[in-house]
Amino acid sequence: MRRERSVFALTSAIGCAIVIFLSIGVAGMFSLFIPEYMAEYGYSKMEMSYVAMVATVSGFLFSLIGSKLINALGPKKSLLVGSLASAVFLCLIGSVDNLVALGLVSLAQGAVLGLGAHASCAGVIAGWYGDRMASVIGVVFGFSSFGSTVFSLLAGQLLKVMSYHTILVSFGIGAAVIGVLANLLLIRMPAAQRPAAEVELRQAKQSGAAAAPTEEDGVGYHRAIRSPAFVLFFIAMMGAATLYAGFMTFATAFWQSCGMSATQSATNISFLSFFGALISMVSGVILEKFGSKVLMMLTFGGYIVGMVLVCMFPANPVPWFAVVGVLFVAFVRPVNSVPSLVLPELFGRKDYNRINSLGMAGYYLGATISSFLVAWISEISGSYTNSYMCLAVIALISFVLFFVAIRLSPYRREQHAAKKS
Repeated sequence: MRRERSVFALTSAIGCAIVIFLSIGVAGMFSLFIPEYMAEYGYSKMEMSYVAMVATVSGFLFSLIGSKLINALGPKKSLLVGSLASAVFLCLIGSVDNLVALGLVSLAQGAVLGLGAHASCAGVIAGWYGDRMASVIGVVFGFSSFGSTVFSLLAGQLLKVMSYHTILVSFGIGAAVIGVLANLLLIRMPAAQRPAAEVELRQAKQSGAAAAPTEEDGVGYHRAIRSPAFVLFFIAMMGAATLYAGFMTFATAFWQSCGMSATQSATNISFLSFFGALISMVSGVILEKFGSKVLMMLTFGGYIVGMVLVCMFPANPVPWFAVVGVLFVAFVRPVNSVPSLVLPELFGRKDYNRINSLGMAGYYLGATISSFLVAWISEISGSYTNSYMCLAVIALISFVLFFVAIRLSPYRREQHAAKKS
């Protein structure tokens, strides 16, 4: 029985990694083709930022109710819907030819993400792995981050021989087939969020003994979201979300404005995704070994250094200098998994799925602001550099808020008090 659970846990984690791999790859491709849309249809930076903002607003709104819908559908079905919708998103966005249609397609994509791409995967992994969930989530989310690397590299090379419309539709069809197969063949849901407890209960019933499921340790949903720690965490997540999304959305346009070719810009995006994926893969291990404070220091400290180097690139327009800046910017890549990783430390595992879903709402709300912020500052100042310096300041503020939230954690305080008594 134990070996069977281990096999199901492993295949489910692999299935989740494949599904999120495709979702992140799909989302990353849109930013790659922003200059193509601007050149073909004459859209401005602000107009393209509105399209990106529609997706993140939709993600924020749907993440507010995501926990209830995930509970109704189940994480497995939620991921299946996400796989299909992400594929349809690529096909449609490669076919439409006006701004309104782009906005509607982005609305649907944001809804799918908000309904639980990351939250559903975290729920599956938490159910199978329990106290080891942080390291597994880090590996799964980190591996899935390679989606942007692979998709961007392939798309950058294919741009030489075919239109971006054809690339998007082709990738969409492939993502649909692979995503559905991964969901149906690999992902399994435990009958309870703690499969070990369920097995113990079944065995106890078979032996005629009375037993009850073990209740999750932690702070309940309503108490958690009303605490100062969660309020600060939510605001910090908003700021943290602006960092990666704000940079990525216009990174290709920024480098090309400095004279870099479309192929080299795509390669830089791939480097960023690759380094970020490696860092994400070890983020859970760092959290388990050294705690959330060390993880936050590496995440935001590295990003600030990276953004300073990026802002120096126009004065030093050589490829290796851009790559060094990208390497440090990549330290912030695990930010999309911060709720899944850090919230159990702040509030325990009780009501984890609901609290995690609301934490992701802060992420999507911040991502909503990021595209508009970068576009607005670059429009009025005539330079992306000023926008990126603002992101560095936001990174510092977010780090301070995270640090205070950790200090105010009601769950940590209860654990500390219990140890004293």
